[in-house]
Amino acid sequence: QLSAPMPFTTPQSMKERWARGPMVYGNSLMVKLGMTAPEDEPTELMPAPSIGWRAGEDDTYIWTSNKGEDHVFKRWQIIHFRFLDNDTNGFGTSFLEPLRTTLALEDAARRYGSASFRNGARPGSVLKSDQKIDSDVQLRLKANIESAHGGADNAFKVAILEQGLDWAPWPANLKDATVTEHRELTPKEVAAVFDIPQPAMGILDEANFGSVEALHTMLYQDTLGRWVTMIEETLRTDLIAPCPAYRGYDVKCDMNALLRG
Repeated sequence: QLSAPMPFTTPQSMKERWARGPMVYGNSLMVKLGMTAPEDEPTELMPAPSIGWRAGEDDTYIWTSNKGEDHVFKRWQIIHFRFLDNDTNGFGTSFLEPLRTTLALEDAARRYGSASFRNGARPGSVLKSDQKIDSDVQLRLKANIESAHGGADNAFKVAILEQGLDWAPWPANLKDATVTEHRELTPKEVAAVFDIPQPAMGILDEANFGSVEALHTMLYQDTLGRWVTMIEETLRTDLIAPCPAYRGYDVKCDMNALLRG
């Protein structure tokens, strides 16, 4: 019905906004423009930020900009995509919230592994000596060792030490730090939070042809089913139902081609 609901963008981008906002932030909002009353037909749908919103008085939505400016909208001006949540303001809880610790561990594991290869494709080392070494000599030795042996490309080169120094590896490694186990656990926890079959994310540990085919169907019927329902019913409630000009229209996501064998 709208000739250009979101100018300078594609239908795919618009649908991606509807899904990505709730997925990352718990919300996706659009403002209906060109309206003076709830029954008016909007001329444009403007995408709005997913965060910075709160409920105001008299059934209003208030968005606070980065500059601290409040922008007030009537509820009928807003299309609000979200799932039921426990947040008192009704503006959604991110799906990533239960993964806060998991993502922190994943980030630490990535940086730990990167540092290991950047500093020599092995954990840190110590230089030992039975002599007293002046601070300026310590700095010079440290700089020489790091320049000659730091980085993955310098790994396993022969080290020439002076002043009776002995080079010993630091008693830690990637295995002891359970970095590999953390990296393997992260995608499984993400799949559990978003209710995604693991083979759909490339986790094929216990997959076979029959199970992958069945889980592919589950992905569209069960996992994406609630997202599709949320989008359809939000558009019916916030866009179609209030506007007499849209009477007789409906919105449905056709997934038959995706479910066909």
